[in-house]
Parts: sequence; C-alpha cells; structure tokens
Amino acid sequence: LSHRTAGPLYAFERFIEDTLIGRDRILKLRQGDEFPHLEELAIKIRETFISHGILTPSDSPVTISEPESIPALGLSSEVESELSADADLDSSLDLDSDSDLAKNEAKVDNLSRQSS
Repeated sequence: LSHRTAGPLYAFERFIEDTLIGRDRILKLRQGDEFPHLEELAIKIRETFISHGILTPSDSPVTISEPESIPALGLSSEVESELSADADLDSSLDLDSDSDLAKNEAKVDNLSRQSS
C-alpha cells in the first residue's frame, strides 16, 4: 500500500475512534492523498455528533493528520509506537459502559501529562 492510500485510512480510523469516545477532532489529509472525501465525511460526522449532543465541541479541537511514513510492507517505528500508545489508552478507558465522559477525559489528560 502506498502512504497516500494507507495514511488517510489510518487517520480516518483514528478520527472515528476518538470521536466515538467524545474527543473533538478534525481530520486533515495532505494534498494529493487518496480518499479526499474522507475529510468531508469527517466534517459531516463531527457536525452531526455535535448537533445531536453526542460530541461537545472544543474551542480548539485537535487536528488528526496522517503519519509521516507508512512503508508499503509495514509501519514506521513512530507509527507503531503511536498505535501501541493508542492501544494502551483505549484499554485504560471505560468504553463498554455508560461511564461519565468526564471521567474518561480526566484519564486522557492524566496520561497525556505522564507522557510529556
């Protein structure tokens, strides 16, 4: 797979995962990437979630960009580290219950501070 194909798919997947747990994100693809419609779809999803009260808009939503390098036969070590960190974060969040979103956001903030 080309990085122009795999990158947008990876970034869109991250956008969906983050949005589903209440993180306000914006998807931004590079010029020339495949699947430019994913950016438009992400905007529609975000706006729909906000209008239905599922997602609280942030004053400064984080922009999700595709990783810099995704070799054709595997992921760069940077991407692998990021995927591992995402998996650790996801396992620490209570995603299967009706837990309070603020509780999960506090966990995310705490983990972000620890990794800084």
